[in-house]
Amino acid sequence: MRKISAIIVAMLATFQCFAALTAENVLDKVCAVLTGPQSVSVTFSFSGSGGAGNGTMTVCKEKFSYNAGDIVVWYNGKYQWTLQRSAKEVSLTEPTAAELVESNPFQVVSGFRNNFTCKMLAAPKGQYKVSLTAKSKAAAIKSAVITVNARTFVPISIKADMSGNTSTTVTVKSFTKGSALPKSYFEFDAKMNKNVELIDLR
Repeated sequence: MRKISAIIVAMLATFQCFAALTAENVLDKVCAVLTGPQSVSVTFSFSGSGGAGNGTMTVCKEKFSYNAGDIVVWYNGKYQWTLQRSAKEVSLTEPTAAELVESNPFQVVSGFRNNFTCKMLAAPKGQYKVSLTAKSKAAAIKSAVITVNARTFVPISIKADMSGNTSTTVTVKSFTKGSALPKSYFEFDAKMNKNVELIDLR
């Protein structure tokens, strides 16, 4: 009887080891949540060294757009437009993967394998918490901590520490799945912004 009990305990322990999620597992599931649906819409608040405010974001596979008050960004999968309303200027670039991580707070998740090492942190019940540390000393984002809903794998918050001792925390307020969107949705419309100067930096 004791031998049978010992075998059962060992089997349960082995099962628990295999069932436990790693940091990479968690981030892979978050990536699937963000890019699996035809599109997702997120409302969020942000605070940090550069100020505080609210924003909205739409993600459609590799494309995204977001509006955070004075700054509006569109990325169509190749080119990125960054509009600064107060300056009435929009810059056009062809960003690298590292630059996309800087401009899109959720890109930290999809680019984690190439740009960061990650590990699990202690978290309250119902949540996962993962820390990321930049592989490159020249990276603009030095480290980040991502808190995730353990049931849905929707991000709860992302805290990023950047070069120059600045930091930003993004807190997700709502997350909604949507239908597919045309490529033009993720491109700057010059006809709708006639008084904005386009600066082509490609």
